[in-house]
Amino acid sequence: IVPAALENADPLMAAAVQQVLARPEFRIENMSAQKVHLRNLARWLRPILMNAVANLFWRQPEDRVAAANRWSDDFIKRMTRQLAAAQPGGDRMAVARTILGKTMADVLPELAPNIVAGFMARALLARLLGNRVVSADIDTLLRGLSGNVTTEMDLQVGDLADVARRSSKLVDYLTSTPSGQILAGVQQIEGGAEFAAALEHFLARYGMRGSSEIDISRKRWRDDPAPLLQVIVGNLQQPTAGAHRNQHAAMRAEGAAAADHLISAAAGGLWGPVRQRLVRRMTRVLRNLMAVREHPKFLLIQVMGEVRTAVQEGAALLQKQQRLEQAEDIWFLDLSELIDVLNNPADDPRPRVAQRKAEFARFWSLTPPRVMTNDGEIITAAIDRADLPDGALAGNPVSAGVVEGVAHVVTDPHTQVLSPGEILVAPFTDPGWTPLFINAAGLVMEVGGMMTHGSVVAREYGIPAVVGVLDATHRIKTGQRIRVHGDQGYVEILEAAKDEEVTG
Repeated sequence: IVPAALENADPLMAAAVQQVLARPEFRIENMSAQKVHLRNLARWLRPILMNAVANLFWRQPEDRVAAANRWSDDFIKRMTRQLAAAQPGGDRMAVARTILGKTMADVLPELAPNIVAGFMARALLARLLGNRVVSADIDTLLRGLSGNVTTEMDLQVGDLADVARRSSKLVDYLTSTPSGQILAGVQQIEGGAEFAAALEHFLARYGMRGSSEIDISRKRWRDDPAPLLQVIVGNLQQPTAGAHRNQHAAMRAEGAAAADHLISAAAGGLWGPVRQRLVRRMTRVLRNLMAVREHPKFLLIQVMGEVRTAVQEGAALLQKQQRLEQAEDIWFLDLSELIDVLNNPADDPRPRVAQRKAEFARFWSLTPPRVMTNDGEIITAAIDRADLPDGALAGNPVSAGVVEGVAHVVTDPHTQVLSPGEILVAPFTDPGWTPLFINAAGLVMEVGGMMTHGSVVAREYGIPAVVGVLDATHRIKTGQRIRVHGDQGYVEILEAAKDEEVTG
């Protein structure tokens, strides 16, 4: 089960785990305990699967996004009230610990049936249509989905750029001012007040997001909007206002056309009418329910945003009491330790913090392996492809198409802007990276599989993508011309970067 699940997340990781499972010494020593775990898992999964089947065959697919939005909003309101009702400090952090401990257990039974039904619909489409279509035809269904919370965020980032376009003076100011200094003077620029108000409205909805946002210690856009402003400036390179909306509308039209194509392909034979009816249903399910794929993550990040605020309140209190050197040191305590420190004025956490900061600095220089056993053995796997052109970089195809363009290696979306038509080369992506996709013509990543964030977004945007390319951010240089083969899963480096040509 584990390798099969990992295959969609990272095939190289799945292959490494499979190597371990194939060893003779690897066996289940306590079968009765294993059976108990499986029974508990089955008991938890049963209602999810039953609701997924109901979504697949009976419920209105077009209603599911709105229902997910209502439930998510109500959940966040309840959680916010619970935190606000507790006294700042140890009491509030204890409530936060309870909320974090049960959030996914509450969320998954409600939202996961939508996503599971989407996966089921795709599998059924492949089974129903067989060799009448190719896999890429089904993937095209996922383009331009309506209701995906991450896509909606990206479109609103583009809208912010369009607000700025209304004033040429504001555009000049934004493009000539360092992103960290923009807000200090934007109100004095023609059109700046309107832009600042639109930005504030955006941050009220999405301010808890940011790069590597699953790490609660990382700054959010509301803490430091400079990375977001940098992306907005990058979007000003689009040739016309509304280009991002037009692109999404074009993708939505392609997705709808793909549905019509699949329904037509289902015709023929004795069972043609039945097959067409089932395919029509599955296309509706896939296009509507897969839009909910980002909802659980978005809800979790909203919860973490509120908890982060509570942690920062505790940090300010400890710093005022001179029990922390700086507020950011709070992240070197775990949640239980933080509660104990807040409840015990005699507890000085500074020695622990100093030790952990030293350990963190040492670990920061290390590259984490994909798979490591509990005794420290690092398991590696490689993509064995004898059919590739000389010098090609092997990976996994996750979004169909072939594109040639200039590579832009991005390791930190806080510091770099992608120009229209460039190919994004990254170690990984998460929703904090997604605004970069508006300008991207293709994607290359070091990690990932069919269902990881960058792969899914690439298919929704209709851009070719190859993932699992080992050391891509080192083997490819910004400015090099490359060709991404999203159908076959490899990348060709066509020419050296301009600075290499000069020095060579």
